[in-house]
Amino acid sequence: MYNKLIVLFVLVLIACSGVNAQSYENLTVTKFEKGISGKRHQLVDVRTPKEYALGHLEAASLADWKDSTVFVAQIGVLDKSRPVYIYCRSGNRSSKAASWLIEHGFKKVYNLQDGIIGWEQSGRKIVKADDK
Repeated sequence: MYNKLIVLFVLVLIACSGVNAQSYENLTVTKFEKGISGKRHQLVDVRTPKEYALGHLEAASLADWKDSTVFVAQIGVLDKSRPVYIYCRSGNRSSKAASWLIEHGFKKVYNLQDGIIGWEQSGRKIVKADDK
């Protein structure tokens, strides 16, 4: 009987340990594009202002991951309950930023796994500063 209780306790403990574990989701270009086609999303570019000026996804907000003060301020205006779609040049910085967002209470975070490089290589359009 005692062994059964221990096994039951361990199983409950294991089951409960994963309940609050959240993570962001890496998306392909196709799935990312589908996600940002809706109206409730928030789209964030975590590259530098210089990189952003060279080209970004339409309607993307800039939150420079390399400048923590600026990043935190820009992210602070986002709604934690709404989905956040995030990208950088290759997916590296945005994956770090996505983890940060989850750690700070954002519920649904989606990372463009190959970044804007993958977006452009797939033939999708970007907006450049001189296009405006």
